[in-house]
Amino acid sequence: MKNKKKNLAALKWLLVALVLGVILLVICLGRKTEDFSCYTYDGKGNPIKGFYAKEEDTWYLFVTSNQEIKDLKLKVQGEVEQTSAGTISQEKDEITGAFTKSEDSVELTMAGGQVVHIVAMQSNLPSVYIDLNGTTLETIHGDKDAKHTGNSIYIQDATGTLNFGVENTVEIKGRGNSSWREYEKKGYQIKFLEKTSLMGMPAEKKWVLLANSSDDSMMRTQLVYHMADDLDMDFVPEFQYVDLWIEGEYLGTYMLGEKVEQGANRLDLDQPTGALFEHDEAFYAEEPYWFYSDALGRHFTVKEIVQEEEQVIAEAMRDFEVALEEVMMYLYSTPSEDVTLEQLSEMIDVDSFVKYYLINEYTLNCESYATSFYWYKDGAEDVIHLGPIWDFDTCMGIDGRGSDESYGTNHVLFQYLMAAPAFYNRTVELTGSYRENLTGMTQEVDVLLEELEASAKMNYIRWDVLGTTNPKSGLTFAPSYQEAADNLRGWLKGREEGFVLTSAPVVTSIVSDDYYKLDIRYFDGADYENMTFAVIGKVDNKDTAVWCVGTQDESGVWHATADLGTIMNTGIYYIHAYANDQEMLVADGRNYIAEVPPSRYPITTQFTEEGLKLLMELEDTIGDLEAVQFVIWGAQSGEESARLVDATRSQNNRWSATISLCQLGLKSAETLVIHAYGRDFEYAANRWYLNNAEAVMTRVIGHTEIDDGNHICAICGLSITLAEQGIQAKPVYRLYRGYNGQYFYTSSRAELDAYVAEGWRYEGIAWYAPAGDGVPVYRLVNLNTGRYHYTMSMEEIDLLMKAGWGYEKECWKSAYTGTALYRMWDPIAQGHYYAVSEKERDELISQGWNYEGIAWYGVVVD
Repeated sequence: MKNKKKNLAALKWLLVALVLGVILLVICLGRKTEDFSCYTYDGKGNPIKGFYAKEEDTWYLFVTSNQEIKDLKLKVQGEVEQTSAGTISQEKDEITGAFTKSEDSVELTMAGGQVVHIVAMQSNLPSVYIDLNGTTLETIHGDKDAKHTGNSIYIQDATGTLNFGVENTVEIKGRGNSSWREYEKKGYQIKFLEKTSLMGMPAEKKWVLLANSSDDSMMRTQLVYHMADDLDMDFVPEFQYVDLWIEGEYLGTYMLGEKVEQGANRLDLDQPTGALFEHDEAFYAEEPYWFYSDALGRHFTVKEIVQEEEQVIAEAMRDFEVALEEVMMYLYSTPSEDVTLEQLSEMIDVDSFVKYYLINEYTLNCESYATSFYWYKDGAEDVIHLGPIWDFDTCMGIDGRGSDESYGTNHVLFQYLMAAPAFYNRTVELTGSYRENLTGMTQEVDVLLEELEASAKMNYIRWDVLGTTNPKSGLTFAPSYQEAADNLRGWLKGREEGFVLTSAPVVTSIVSDDYYKLDIRYFDGADYENMTFAVIGKVDNKDTAVWCVGTQDESGVWHATADLGTIMNTGIYYIHAYANDQEMLVADGRNYIAEVPPSRYPITTQFTEEGLKLLMELEDTIGDLEAVQFVIWGAQSGEESARLVDATRSQNNRWSATISLCQLGLKSAETLVIHAYGRDFEYAANRWYLNNAEAVMTRVIGHTEIDDGNHICAICGLSITLAEQGIQAKPVYRLYRGYNGQYFYTSSRAELDAYVAEGWRYEGIAWYAPAGDGVPVYRLVNLNTGRYHYTMSMEEIDLLMKAGWGYEKECWKSAYTGTALYRMWDPIAQGHYYAVSEKERDELISQGWNYEGIAWYGVVVD
């Protein structure tokens, strides 16, 4: 029995050792396969590295088009004992005559017994070979924006007619935003010292290599550009397919072509302020020059400008923003049926807008309205144009959208344009004119398939992504290249049959001459039981809604009149139409109020009893108020410190109330904010909404602020000035420039006035600095961007000056202790702001700002 147990134990350990041996053998063989390498040379003697496909356990030689495969010399690491084809060199590290055509293979038996499978492949596309000088692909991929100079480029084709080369002078860098971030296959930009023609395309310095990583067919962008060129757009980028090698490494199928930029052979702009703008909601903060359009509710960046000077760029941005506002205000404030092409043509290139919409809507390119949405304007006298078109690798169904869907009117610009019969009819007209160009993309799929098939086979061996998840869409790439082309063709065929131009009705409105009333109209042909409209504007930067009930006329149009006196603000008003007892939001609209109407409920204030109390009076100019309440708080203390006071009415329709200042519990010198709330006779039975919170039978009827140089002592309640407290202090003023989000601070009144004259917005006194003794605070300026920086640190000054910043002057002093100024960094606008309270600091941190500590101290005013 004991021997039997011993034999079983020995057998058990023998099996374990056998399994471990097999595992070690597999590991060793695998390591040997991966340690093996092979390479060859192209027709110009540039090395071509072999690529190991681990899943297939196969090595691939992707050969440039200028190399004859039959003449290929296969170089290997190690010694070859035996080959299935060709001749082994005397040194046993080279095989000749192993291949006769593309996709031929050879098996090598190495000296250690290892068997290696190698396949040679070649496509019919031209080859682009970039030889790096002093850098590597890994370094380029480490920083998309870093520029690497001194490289060489060669472009050849199989026929020998294309034989281009430039050595040791070519710049290369990465390109792309989401595509660069999401995909291993990257895009690149190359730049020559002089304007250079590539593959017959017009000469320019900058060229791009598009990877088409989002598009499993690699056809979508090219299909659109061919089609758009037939639509006679001013500039459509031209591209040609190539295979790309960098430093001997095959990187796949690419499109080599023209960069979207201004230039004589690209987008030809003449005026100094002629500029190309990008409407970009995804990456605007990464650009040096951008602004937010209140009129459109979108961000714009400056991509190209004829004359690259700070002053010229600022002028171009202001001109474009004003012109854009003019267009949108016309659309917002004009009933759709009254919009005319004649009036639009004075502001925009109508056909460029129609074509841009048509191309993106037909291809269902939803990404175009978030980024890569280009606009241009050639100086102050020019109208706004849309284009050039760009970025079509995530359209035509690759994102899962069906061929019968619509998206274009989701953008407010085209929502309003397509709602206007004049623009809609022009779009219908051009659709008819260019329908064959649009539908022609379906047949061109097969033409491109024949051109790309061999290269695509190589590409998807190099990048094994077919059948995997597309990082940008979350959908699955087609399992084969043939299926990718079939899917694209099928989607386009469905689009041919199902494409219909759509329009979404908008709520239209007209502002009265005195800005008090908004006459609203809406019609979509549906049968609703009732209609209610909400007009939303801003009060103290908070959304405030005015509600009004609609009535329907005999033609089915719903009408309503909104009272804007309760909002009293300039800018965009949003109008929502709710049907059937507010169960359905059926449409929305916008309007623009250019001027604040004079208040129908003006508020006046007066300090009484030596500043111990504040008298508030409201004049009811219409006489429609049944009750009034005042709400008062300190601007810095916030609304949580607010006090509500009931008002009484005198015979002359003046409502008044008095409050003791000590009741407010102010913590420092503060501006007082006063709101008046009222209930009127006409709407006493209705509900009103304030700042999205329900308030029964109440509405805002006016507001004001008090800041006359007097400040409130929280202890005694007296209104006193800084001088009366014996404090030696001076104000530090804050200004803001909206288009780049920059804040500017100064203690100089002359500087304040000068910057306001230049267009900066004055935001009031930020804090008080010591007028006497204190620690100096210094100001520096970035000589490239014009941004300012403030610091007490000599070390920081030294570092910034070494980085190219310019020292300006001592700008004010810091107190040794007192009110802390917290230094905050805005990662989006790329600028500093100085918070005057912990509450403000914490609120900014919650919004994504970075807290960088206490910058300095201001004077405490009690």
